[in-house]
Amino acid sequence: MERSTALVLALLTISLILIPAQLASAYAGPLIVSGSTWGSQSSPTAVEPGSTYVPYTVYLTNAGQYPVENASIELYPTYPLNFSPGAASEVNFTLIPPGATVPAVFYMNVAPGASDGIYNISSFVNYTVVAGNSTVHSTEVYNFTQCLQAPVTLYARPVAYLAYWGSQSSPTAAYPGMQHGVLTIVVGNSGTGPAYNASVFISAGYPIQLVTDNVSVGTIPPGVQIPVSFVAGVSLNATTGDYPVNVTIHYNNGLTASAVVYAPVSLAPSISVQGYGIAQGNAFPGDNDVVLQVYLVNVGNTTAQDVSTTISLPAPLEPAYPGSTQEIVGMLPPGQPIPLSFKFDVPSSASSPEDLYVPLNVSYEGGSVSFLIPIHISSLANFSSEPYSMPTLSQGASNVKISYVITNDGNASAKLVSAQLVLPSGLSGNTFTYVGDLSPGQSSLATFSLDVSSGTPVGDYAAILELTWIQSNAPGRQFTQEIPVEFHVSEGYVQLLESWFTSTSGIETLVLVVVVIAAVVLAVSLARARRSR
Repeated sequence: MERSTALVLALLTISLILIPAQLASAYAGPLIVSGSTWGSQSSPTAVEPGSTYVPYTVYLTNAGQYPVENASIELYPTYPLNFSPGAASEVNFTLIPPGATVPAVFYMNVAPGASDGIYNISSFVNYTVVAGNSTVHSTEVYNFTQCLQAPVTLYARPVAYLAYWGSQSSPTAAYPGMQHGVLTIVVGNSGTGPAYNASVFISAGYPIQLVTDNVSVGTIPPGVQIPVSFVAGVSLNATTGDYPVNVTIHYNNGLTASAVVYAPVSLAPSISVQGYGIAQGNAFPGDNDVVLQVYLVNVGNTTAQDVSTTISLPAPLEPAYPGSTQEIVGMLPPGQPIPLSFKFDVPSSASSPEDLYVPLNVSYEGGSVSFLIPIHISSLANFSSEPYSMPTLSQGASNVKISYVITNDGNASAKLVSAQLVLPSGLSGNTFTYVGDLSPGQSSLATFSLDVSSGTPVGDYAAILELTWIQSNAPGRQFTQEIPVEFHVSEGYVQLLESWFTSTSGIETLVLVVVVIAAVVLAVSLARARRSR
Protein backbone atom coordinates (compact mmCIF):
# COMPACT_ATOMS: atom_id res chain seq x y z
CA MET A 1 0.00 0.00 0.00
CA GLU A 2 2.85 2.38 0.87
CA ARG A 3 4.48 1.58 -2.48
CA SER A 4 1.26 2.46 -4.38
CA THR A 5 0.97 5.73 -2.48
CA ALA A 6 4.59 6.65 -3.34
CA LEU A 7 3.94 5.87 -7.00
CA VAL A 8 0.88 8.12 -7.06
CA LEU A 9 2.83 10.98 -5.41
CA ALA A 10 5.70 10.59 -7.93
CA LEU A 11 3.33 10.63 -10.89
CA LEU A 12 1.53 13.66 -9.55
CA THR A 13 4.90 15.42 -9.21
CA ILE A 14 5.74 14.60 -12.83
CA SER A 15 2.32 15.92 -13.87
CA LEU A 16 2.93 19.22 -12.11
CA ILE A 17 6.35 19.53 -13.82
CA LEU A 18 5.13 18.69 -17.33
CA ILE A 19 1.86 20.61 -17.23
CA PRO A 20 0.36 22.92 -14.64
CA ALA A 21 -3.15 21.68 -15.57
CA GLN A 22 -6.28 22.37 -13.53
CA LEU A 23 -7.55 19.27 -11.65
CA ALA A 24 -11.01 17.82 -12.30
CA SER A 25 -13.72 19.09 -10.00
CA ALA A 26 -14.71 15.59 -8.75
CA TYR A 27 -12.98 12.33 -7.89
CA ALA A 28 -12.18 10.66 -11.15
CA GLY A 29 -10.92 7.25 -10.07
CA PRO A 30 -7.41 5.79 -10.34
CA LEU A 31 -6.64 6.92 -13.93
CA ILE A 32 -4.97 10.30 -13.94
CA VAL A 33 -3.52 12.70 -16.52
CA SER A 34 0.12 12.67 -15.42
CA GLY A 35 1.42 15.22 -17.91
CA SER A 36 1.28 16.72 -21.37
CA THR A 37 3.83 18.31 -23.70
CA TRP A 38 4.50 19.32 -27.29
CA GLY A 39 6.54 16.51 -28.80
CA SER A 40 7.28 13.90 -26.13
CA GLN A 41 8.88 13.59 -22.70
CA SER A 42 12.12 12.36 -24.30
CA SER A 43 12.06 14.93 -27.11
CA PRO A 44 10.01 18.01 -26.23
CA THR A 45 9.65 20.72 -28.84
CA ALA A 46 8.80 24.40 -28.92
CA VAL A 47 5.88 25.62 -31.02
CA GLU A 48 5.40 28.88 -32.86
CA PRO A 49 2.50 30.55 -34.69
CA GLY A 50 1.96 28.92 -38.04
CA SER A 51 3.26 25.49 -36.95
CA THR A 52 1.50 22.51 -38.51
CA TYR A 53 1.21 18.81 -37.66
CA VAL A 54 2.95 19.22 -34.31
CA PRO A 55 2.54 16.19 -31.99
CA TYR A 56 0.90 17.01 -28.66
CA THR A 57 1.30 14.13 -26.20
CA VAL A 58 -0.93 13.52 -23.16
CA TYR A 59 0.22 10.88 -20.64
CA LEU A 60 -2.35 8.73 -18.78
CA THR A 61 -1.22 6.80 -15.69
CA ASN A 62 -3.08 4.00 -13.91
CA ALA A 63 -2.38 4.89 -10.27
CA GLY A 64 -4.68 2.17 -8.92
CA GLN A 65 -4.22 -1.51 -8.11
CA TYR A 66 -6.58 -2.88 -10.77
CA PRO A 67 -6.41 -2.80 -14.57
CA VAL A 68 -8.11 0.00 -16.50
CA GLU A 69 -10.11 -1.12 -19.56
CA ASN A 70 -11.62 0.67 -22.57
CA ALA A 71 -10.02 4.00 -21.75
CA SER A 72 -10.42 6.98 -24.07
CA ILE A 73 -9.31 10.59 -24.03
CA GLU A 74 -10.73 13.33 -26.26
CA LEU A 75 -9.42 16.87 -26.63
CA TYR A 76 -11.36 20.08 -27.36
CA PRO A 77 -8.84 22.72 -28.54
CA THR A 78 -9.88 26.31 -29.20
CA TYR A 79 -8.28 29.16 -31.18
CA PRO A 80 -5.44 29.46 -32.00
CA LEU A 81 -5.10 25.65 -31.67
CA ASN A 82 -6.90 23.16 -33.89
CA PHE A 83 -6.45 19.60 -35.07
CA SER A 84 -4.35 19.06 -38.17
CA PRO A 85 -6.36 17.94 -41.24
CA GLY A 86 -7.05 14.23 -40.98
CA ALA A 87 -5.84 14.00 -37.36
CA ALA A 88 -7.95 12.19 -34.73
CA SER A 89 -9.49 14.07 -31.82
CA GLU A 90 -9.82 10.93 -29.65
CA VAL A 91 -7.35 8.19 -28.64
CA ASN A 92 -8.47 4.82 -27.20
CA PHE A 93 -6.68 2.22 -25.05
CA THR A 94 -7.96 -1.35 -24.53
CA LEU A 95 -6.00 -2.05 -21.34
CA ILE A 96 -3.77 -0.02 -19.00
CA PRO A 97 -2.16 -2.24 -16.31
CA PRO A 98 -1.70 -0.95 -12.75
CA GLY A 99 1.24 1.45 -12.47
CA ALA A 100 1.56 1.83 -16.28
CA THR A 101 1.76 5.13 -18.16
CA VAL A 102 0.62 5.35 -21.79
CA PRO A 103 0.97 8.26 -24.26
CA ALA A 104 -1.96 9.61 -26.25
CA VAL A 105 -0.61 11.52 -29.27
CA PHE A 106 -2.65 14.20 -31.09
CA TYR A 107 -1.54 16.31 -34.07
CA MET A 108 -2.36 20.02 -34.04
CA ASN A 109 -1.85 23.23 -35.97
CA VAL A 110 -1.25 26.70 -34.54
CA ALA A 111 -2.90 29.64 -36.29
CA PRO A 112 -0.34 31.90 -38.05
CA GLY A 113 -1.70 35.00 -36.35
CA ALA A 114 -1.39 33.65 -32.81
CA SER A 115 0.63 35.53 -30.23
CA ASP A 116 2.91 33.70 -27.86
CA GLY A 117 1.41 32.54 -24.60
CA ILE A 118 -0.08 29.51 -22.83
CA TYR A 119 -3.38 28.19 -24.20
CA ASN A 120 -5.91 25.91 -22.50
CA ILE A 121 -7.16 22.62 -23.99
CA SER A 122 -10.14 20.87 -22.43
CA SER A 123 -9.93 17.06 -22.21
CA PHE A 124 -12.50 14.38 -21.44
CA VAL A 125 -11.34 10.97 -20.11
CA ASN A 126 -13.63 7.91 -19.87
CA TYR A 127 -12.66 4.40 -18.69
CA THR A 128 -13.73 1.25 -16.79
CA VAL A 129 -12.11 -0.41 -13.74
CA VAL A 130 -12.69 -4.09 -13.02
CA ALA A 131 -11.91 -4.78 -9.33
CA GLY A 132 -11.65 -8.06 -7.44
CA ASN A 133 -10.52 -11.56 -8.52
CA SER A 134 -11.71 -14.21 -10.99
CA THR A 135 -14.68 -15.24 -8.81
CA VAL A 136 -15.71 -12.01 -7.16
CA HIS A 137 -15.32 -8.75 -9.09
CA SER A 138 -17.04 -5.43 -9.64
CA THR A 139 -17.09 -3.05 -12.59
CA GLU A 140 -16.99 0.70 -12.20
CA VAL A 141 -17.14 3.32 -14.99
CA TYR A 142 -15.33 6.61 -14.45
CA ASN A 143 -14.99 9.79 -16.42
CA PHE A 144 -13.65 13.24 -15.80
CA THR A 145 -12.67 16.45 -17.55
CA GLN A 146 -9.37 18.19 -17.11
CA CYS A 147 -7.90 21.41 -18.49
CA LEU A 148 -4.52 20.98 -20.17
CA GLN A 149 -2.14 23.73 -21.23
CA ALA A 150 -0.13 24.19 -24.43
CA PRO A 151 2.53 26.94 -24.63
CA VAL A 152 3.13 28.82 -27.87
CA THR A 153 6.56 30.32 -27.23
CA LEU A 154 8.16 31.04 -30.59
CA TYR A 155 7.17 33.69 -33.07
CA ALA A 156 8.71 35.21 -36.18
CA ARG A 157 8.92 38.98 -36.69
CA PRO A 158 10.49 39.81 -40.08
CA VAL A 159 11.80 43.35 -40.43
CA ALA A 160 13.64 45.46 -43.01
CA TYR A 161 16.56 47.41 -41.57
CA LEU A 162 18.13 49.52 -44.31
CA ALA A 163 18.90 49.94 -48.01
CA TYR A 164 22.18 50.66 -49.78
CA TRP A 165 23.60 50.45 -53.29
CA GLY A 166 26.06 47.73 -54.31
CA SER A 167 27.06 44.90 -52.00
CA GLN A 168 28.51 44.66 -48.52
CA SER A 169 32.02 44.03 -49.89
CA SER A 170 31.69 46.56 -52.73
CA PRO A 171 29.30 49.40 -51.90
CA THR A 172 28.55 51.96 -54.61
CA ALA A 173 26.75 55.27 -54.90
CA ALA A 174 23.62 55.87 -56.95
CA TYR A 175 23.61 58.81 -59.35
CA PRO A 176 21.09 60.36 -61.74
CA GLY A 177 20.85 58.34 -64.93
CA MET A 178 22.29 55.17 -63.41
CA GLN A 179 20.91 51.98 -64.96
CA HIS A 180 20.86 48.39 -63.69
CA GLY A 181 22.46 49.17 -60.36
CA VAL A 182 22.28 46.76 -57.43
CA LEU A 183 19.93 47.90 -54.66
CA THR A 184 20.46 45.87 -51.49
CA ILE A 185 17.74 45.64 -48.82
CA VAL A 186 18.85 44.19 -45.47
CA VAL A 187 16.07 42.12 -43.89
CA GLY A 188 16.09 40.23 -40.61
CA ASN A 189 13.99 38.57 -37.95
CA SER A 190 13.61 40.17 -34.53
CA GLY A 191 11.33 37.38 -33.28
CA THR A 192 12.17 34.23 -31.36
CA GLY A 193 11.41 31.68 -34.08
CA PRO A 194 12.35 31.33 -37.76
CA ALA A 195 10.29 32.86 -40.54
CA TYR A 196 9.68 30.13 -43.11
CA ASN A 197 9.20 30.42 -46.90
CA ALA A 198 10.02 34.13 -46.79
CA SER A 199 9.85 36.30 -49.90
CA VAL A 200 10.71 40.01 -50.11
CA PHE A 201 8.69 42.38 -52.31
CA ILE A 202 9.61 46.02 -52.82
CA SER A 203 8.00 49.03 -54.49
CA ALA A 204 9.30 52.56 -54.99
CA GLY A 205 8.33 55.79 -56.66
CA TYR A 206 10.28 58.53 -58.42
CA PRO A 207 13.25 58.65 -58.92
CA ILE A 208 13.91 54.94 -58.17
CA GLN A 209 13.21 52.75 -61.18
CA LEU A 210 12.88 49.07 -60.26
CA VAL A 211 13.94 46.37 -62.72
CA THR A 212 13.31 43.47 -60.30
CA ASP A 213 10.95 43.72 -57.34
CA ASN A 214 10.78 40.34 -55.57
CA VAL A 215 13.22 37.75 -54.27
CA SER A 216 12.67 34.47 -52.39
CA VAL A 217 14.97 34.15 -49.39
CA GLY A 218 13.73 30.90 -47.79
CA THR A 219 14.10 30.78 -44.01
CA ILE A 220 15.09 33.82 -41.93
CA PRO A 221 16.42 32.58 -38.55
CA PRO A 222 15.97 34.75 -35.44
CA GLY A 223 18.61 37.45 -35.02
CA VAL A 224 20.05 37.00 -38.53
CA GLN A 225 20.39 39.79 -41.10
CA ILE A 226 20.19 38.85 -44.78
CA PRO A 227 21.13 41.18 -47.67
CA VAL A 228 18.64 40.85 -50.54
CA SER A 229 19.66 42.27 -53.91
CA PHE A 230 17.40 43.88 -56.51
CA VAL A 231 18.19 45.59 -59.81
CA ALA A 232 17.19 49.25 -60.06
CA GLY A 233 18.06 52.54 -61.75
CA VAL A 234 17.76 56.22 -60.99
CA SER A 235 15.98 58.84 -63.10
CA LEU A 236 18.27 61.18 -65.03
CA ASN A 237 16.87 64.34 -63.39
CA ALA A 238 17.02 63.01 -59.82
CA THR A 239 18.43 65.22 -57.09
CA THR A 240 20.39 64.32 -54.00
CA GLY A 241 18.28 62.76 -51.27
CA ASP A 242 17.06 59.63 -49.51
CA TYR A 243 14.08 58.07 -51.26
CA PRO A 244 11.58 55.65 -49.67
CA VAL A 245 11.38 52.00 -50.68
CA ASN A 246 8.36 50.04 -49.45
CA VAL A 247 9.26 46.52 -48.29
CA THR A 248 6.75 43.70 -47.78
CA ILE A 249 7.88 40.33 -46.42
CA HIS A 250 5.62 37.30 -46.94
CA TYR A 251 6.32 34.37 -44.59
CA ASN A 252 4.84 31.37 -42.74
CA ASN A 253 2.35 30.57 -45.50
CA GLY A 254 0.18 33.67 -45.38
CA LEU A 255 1.67 36.17 -42.92
CA THR A 256 3.09 39.52 -44.04
CA ALA A 257 5.25 42.23 -42.48
CA SER A 258 5.79 45.71 -43.91
CA ALA A 259 8.48 48.34 -43.51
CA VAL A 260 9.93 51.40 -45.24
CA VAL A 261 13.63 51.90 -45.87
CA TYR A 262 15.41 54.72 -47.70
CA ALA A 263 17.72 54.45 -50.72
CA PRO A 264 20.26 57.29 -50.99
CA VAL A 265 20.95 59.12 -54.24
CA SER A 266 24.09 61.25 -54.00
CA LEU A 267 26.18 63.53 -56.15
CA ALA A 268 29.60 62.06 -55.39
CA PRO A 269 32.27 59.87 -56.99
CA SER A 270 31.96 56.16 -56.33
CA ILE A 271 34.85 53.97 -57.43
CA SER A 272 34.38 50.29 -58.11
CA VAL A 273 36.38 47.41 -59.58
CA GLN A 274 34.95 46.45 -62.95
CA GLY A 275 37.33 43.57 -63.67
CA TYR A 276 40.70 41.99 -62.88
CA GLY A 277 42.98 39.20 -64.03
CA ILE A 278 46.53 37.96 -64.60
CA ALA A 279 47.85 39.21 -67.96
CA GLN A 280 49.80 35.98 -68.54
CA GLY A 281 46.70 33.91 -67.83
CA ASN A 282 48.24 31.98 -64.93
CA ALA A 283 50.80 32.59 -62.20
CA PHE A 284 53.15 29.76 -61.16
CA PRO A 285 55.84 29.39 -58.49
CA GLY A 286 59.05 30.83 -59.85
CA ASP A 287 57.37 33.37 -62.16
CA ASN A 288 58.76 36.89 -62.27
CA ASP A 289 57.13 40.12 -63.45
CA VAL A 290 53.63 38.70 -63.21
CA VAL A 291 51.19 41.43 -64.30
CA LEU A 292 47.99 41.90 -62.29
CA GLN A 293 45.53 43.96 -64.32
CA VAL A 294 42.68 45.76 -62.56
CA TYR A 295 39.98 47.89 -64.21
CA LEU A 296 38.62 50.75 -62.11
CA VAL A 297 35.43 52.61 -62.92
CA ASN A 298 33.78 55.62 -61.33
CA VAL A 299 30.09 54.73 -61.00
CA GLY A 300 29.34 58.02 -59.26
CA ASN A 301 28.18 61.15 -61.00
CA THR A 302 31.12 63.48 -60.42
CA THR A 303 34.80 63.18 -61.32
CA ALA A 304 37.07 61.71 -58.66
CA GLN A 305 40.15 63.87 -58.11
CA ASP A 306 43.70 62.87 -57.12
CA VAL A 307 43.07 59.14 -57.46
CA SER A 308 45.95 56.86 -56.44
CA THR A 309 46.06 53.10 -56.01
CA THR A 310 48.23 50.67 -54.05
CA ILE A 311 48.18 46.91 -53.62
CA SER A 312 49.52 45.11 -50.54
CA LEU A 313 51.06 41.80 -51.55
CA PRO A 314 50.44 38.90 -49.16
CA ALA A 315 53.26 36.45 -48.47
CA PRO A 316 54.94 34.88 -50.33
CA LEU A 317 54.40 37.32 -53.23
CA GLU A 318 57.04 40.03 -53.66
CA PRO A 319 57.14 43.31 -55.63
CA ALA A 320 58.85 42.92 -58.99
CA TYR A 321 60.72 46.18 -58.34
CA PRO A 322 60.29 49.26 -56.13
CA GLY A 323 57.07 51.01 -57.11
CA SER A 324 55.60 48.03 -58.99
CA THR A 325 52.67 47.90 -56.56
CA GLN A 326 51.53 51.51 -57.02
CA GLU A 327 49.70 53.40 -59.78
CA ILE A 328 48.78 57.09 -59.89
CA VAL A 329 45.54 57.75 -61.79
CA GLY A 330 44.81 61.41 -61.20
CA MET A 331 41.30 62.29 -62.41
CA LEU A 332 38.70 59.54 -62.90
CA PRO A 333 35.55 60.75 -64.70
CA PRO A 334 32.24 58.87 -64.25
CA GLY A 335 31.65 55.82 -66.40
CA GLN A 336 35.12 55.57 -67.97
CA PRO A 337 36.94 52.33 -66.95
CA ILE A 338 40.72 52.64 -66.76
CA PRO A 339 43.26 49.76 -66.66
CA LEU A 340 45.86 49.49 -63.90
CA SER A 341 48.91 47.22 -64.00
CA PHE A 342 50.83 45.96 -60.97
CA LYS A 343 53.82 43.61 -61.15
CA PHE A 344 54.98 41.02 -58.65
CA ASP A 345 57.22 37.95 -58.39
CA VAL A 346 56.20 34.50 -57.18
CA PRO A 347 59.08 32.75 -55.34
CA SER A 348 59.92 29.21 -56.42
CA SER A 349 59.15 28.09 -52.84
CA ALA A 350 55.51 29.26 -53.06
CA SER A 351 52.83 26.65 -52.46
CA SER A 352 50.61 25.64 -55.35
CA PRO A 353 47.78 25.57 -55.96
CA GLU A 354 46.93 28.39 -53.57
CA ASP A 355 44.34 31.16 -53.52
CA LEU A 356 45.60 34.50 -52.25
CA TYR A 357 43.78 37.79 -51.78
CA VAL A 358 45.48 41.07 -52.61
CA PRO A 359 44.09 44.20 -50.87
CA LEU A 360 43.67 47.07 -53.33
CA ASN A 361 43.35 50.51 -51.74
CA VAL A 362 42.03 53.40 -53.82
CA SER A 363 42.25 56.86 -52.35
CA TYR A 364 40.81 60.04 -53.83
CA GLU A 365 39.96 63.55 -52.75
CA GLY A 366 37.36 63.19 -50.01
CA GLY A 367 37.44 59.45 -49.52
CA SER A 368 38.95 56.02 -50.03
CA VAL A 369 37.75 52.50 -50.75
CA SER A 370 39.36 49.06 -50.51
CA PHE A 371 38.82 45.85 -52.44
CA LEU A 372 40.12 42.29 -52.20
CA ILE A 373 41.46 40.99 -55.52
CA PRO A 374 41.78 37.18 -55.67
CA ILE A 375 44.95 35.71 -57.20
CA HIS A 376 45.31 32.01 -57.94
CA ILE A 377 48.77 30.41 -57.88
CA SER A 378 48.37 27.51 -60.31
CA SER A 379 49.60 23.95 -59.83
CA LEU A 380 53.15 23.29 -61.00
CA ALA A 381 55.26 20.18 -61.40
CA ASN A 382 58.43 20.17 -59.28
CA PHE A 383 61.26 17.70 -59.69
CA SER A 384 63.93 16.08 -57.56
CA SER A 385 66.76 13.80 -58.68
CA GLU A 386 68.64 10.98 -57.00
CA PRO A 387 71.77 9.27 -58.41
CA TYR A 388 70.92 5.77 -59.60
CA SER A 389 74.10 4.60 -61.33
CA MET A 390 77.30 6.65 -60.91
CA PRO A 391 80.43 4.81 -62.14
CA THR A 392 83.82 6.41 -61.46
CA LEU A 393 84.85 9.15 -63.87
CA SER A 394 88.55 9.09 -64.60
CA GLN A 395 90.82 11.06 -66.89
CA GLY A 396 90.55 9.88 -70.46
CA ALA A 397 87.45 7.72 -69.80
CA SER A 398 84.77 7.52 -72.51
CA ASN A 399 81.16 6.36 -72.85
CA VAL A 400 80.61 6.21 -69.07
CA LYS A 401 76.89 5.58 -68.37
CA ILE A 402 75.41 7.57 -65.49
CA SER A 403 71.72 7.57 -64.44
CA TYR A 404 69.42 9.64 -62.23
CA VAL A 405 65.97 8.86 -60.86
CA ILE A 406 63.77 11.85 -61.74
CA THR A 407 60.66 12.25 -59.49
CA ASN A 408 57.74 14.68 -59.90
CA ASP A 409 57.24 15.99 -56.35
CA GLY A 410 54.74 18.64 -57.47
CA ASN A 411 50.95 18.49 -57.80
CA ALA A 412 50.58 18.87 -61.58
CA SER A 413 51.28 16.39 -64.35
CA ALA A 414 54.32 17.20 -66.49
CA LYS A 415 54.14 16.35 -70.19
CA LEU A 416 57.04 15.63 -72.58
CA VAL A 417 59.69 15.87 -69.88
CA SER A 418 63.28 16.01 -71.17
CA ALA A 419 66.57 16.18 -69.26
CA GLN A 420 69.89 17.69 -70.23
CA LEU A 421 73.21 17.86 -68.42
CA VAL A 422 74.98 21.20 -68.63
CA LEU A 423 78.63 20.15 -68.08
CA PRO A 424 81.77 22.06 -67.16
CA SER A 425 84.83 22.20 -69.39
CA GLY A 426 86.59 18.83 -69.68
CA LEU A 427 83.39 16.78 -69.60
CA SER A 428 81.30 16.02 -72.68
CA GLY A 429 79.21 13.27 -74.22
CA ASN A 430 75.57 12.46 -74.92
CA THR A 431 73.97 14.86 -72.43
CA PHE A 432 70.32 14.89 -73.60
CA THR A 433 67.60 12.30 -72.94
CA TYR A 434 63.80 12.10 -73.14
CA VAL A 435 62.07 11.20 -69.87
CA GLY A 436 58.36 11.17 -70.90
CA ASP A 437 55.22 12.16 -68.97
CA LEU A 438 55.37 12.23 -65.17
CA SER A 439 52.26 12.46 -63.00
CA PRO A 440 52.54 13.75 -59.41
CA GLY A 441 54.59 11.26 -57.40
CA GLN A 442 55.76 9.35 -60.49
CA SER A 443 59.46 8.65 -61.21
CA SER A 444 61.49 7.78 -64.29
CA LEU A 445 65.15 7.09 -65.16
CA ALA A 446 67.34 9.56 -67.08
CA THR A 447 70.58 8.04 -68.46
CA PHE A 448 73.52 9.90 -70.03
CA SER A 449 76.85 8.88 -71.62
CA LEU A 450 79.90 10.96 -70.57
CA ASP A 451 83.41 11.39 -71.88
CA VAL A 452 86.30 12.80 -69.81
CA SER A 453 89.19 14.58 -71.48
CA SER A 454 92.60 13.13 -70.56
CA GLY A 455 93.74 16.62 -69.65
CA THR A 456 90.89 17.27 -67.24
CA PRO A 457 92.33 18.04 -63.77
CA VAL A 458 91.44 15.68 -60.95
CA GLY A 459 88.76 17.10 -58.62
CA ASP A 460 85.05 17.81 -58.00
CA TYR A 461 82.97 19.45 -60.73
CA ALA A 462 79.58 21.20 -60.46
CA ALA A 463 77.04 20.64 -63.24
CA ILE A 464 73.37 21.38 -63.89
CA LEU A 465 70.64 18.83 -64.57
CA GLU A 466 68.15 20.90 -66.59
CA LEU A 467 64.58 19.59 -66.92
CA THR A 468 62.03 21.00 -69.38
CA TRP A 469 58.35 20.15 -69.74
CA ILE A 470 54.87 21.48 -70.58
CA GLN A 471 51.58 21.41 -68.62
CA SER A 472 47.95 21.24 -69.68
CA ASN A 473 47.07 24.27 -67.50
CA ALA A 474 49.55 26.49 -69.39
CA PRO A 475 49.07 25.99 -73.15
CA GLY A 476 52.00 27.15 -75.25
CA ARG A 477 54.35 27.58 -72.31
CA GLN A 478 57.49 25.55 -71.58
CA PHE A 479 58.78 25.21 -68.02
CA THR A 480 62.42 24.73 -66.98
CA GLN A 481 63.92 23.60 -63.69
CA GLU A 482 67.63 23.40 -62.88
CA ILE A 483 68.92 20.88 -60.34
CA PRO A 484 72.59 21.16 -59.22
CA VAL A 485 74.62 17.92 -59.50
CA GLU A 486 78.29 17.07 -58.86
CA PHE A 487 80.91 14.80 -60.44
CA HIS A 488 84.33 13.64 -59.21
CA VAL A 489 87.13 13.06 -61.73
CA SER A 490 89.97 10.77 -60.61
CA GLU A 491 93.32 10.03 -62.27
CA GLY A 492 93.41 7.80 -65.34
CA TYR A 493 95.77 4.77 -65.65
CA VAL A 494 98.20 6.49 -68.05
CA GLN A 495 98.33 9.60 -65.95
CA LEU A 496 98.75 7.49 -62.86
CA LEU A 497 101.83 5.76 -64.36
CA GLU A 498 103.32 9.07 -65.53
CA SER A 499 102.89 10.51 -62.09
CA TRP A 500 104.49 7.47 -60.51
CA PHE A 501 107.48 7.41 -62.83
CA THR A 502 108.19 11.08 -62.18
CA SER A 503 107.97 10.69 -58.42
CA THR A 504 111.08 10.07 -56.18
CA SER A 505 109.89 6.62 -55.18
CA GLY A 506 109.28 5.77 -58.83
CA ILE A 507 112.78 6.80 -59.87
CA GLU A 508 114.34 4.84 -57.01
CA THR A 509 112.33 1.78 -57.93
CA LEU A 510 113.27 2.14 -61.60
CA VAL A 511 117.01 2.38 -60.79
CA LEU A 512 116.73 -0.69 -58.58
CA VAL A 513 115.03 -2.61 -61.37
CA VAL A 514 117.80 -1.60 -63.84
CA VAL A 515 120.54 -2.69 -61.40
CA VAL A 516 118.82 -6.03 -60.85
CA ILE A 517 118.44 -6.61 -64.58
CA ALA A 518 122.14 -5.71 -65.18
CA ALA A 519 123.22 -8.09 -62.43
CA VAL A 520 121.15 -10.87 -63.92
CA VAL A 521 122.59 -10.24 -67.38
CA LEU A 522 126.16 -10.20 -65.98
CA ALA A 523 125.58 -13.44 -64.08
CA VAL A 524 124.26 -15.16 -67.19
CA SER A 525 127.25 -13.96 -69.23
CA LEU A 526 129.78 -15.26 -66.68
CA ALA A 527 128.04 -18.62 -66.55
CA ARG A 528 128.23 -19.02 -70.32
CA ALA A 529 131.95 -18.07 -70.28
CA ARG A 530 132.82 -20.77 -67.79
CA ARG A 531 130.96 -23.45 -69.75
CA SER A 532 132.85 -22.52 -72.94
CA ARG A 533 136.23 -23.28 -71.34
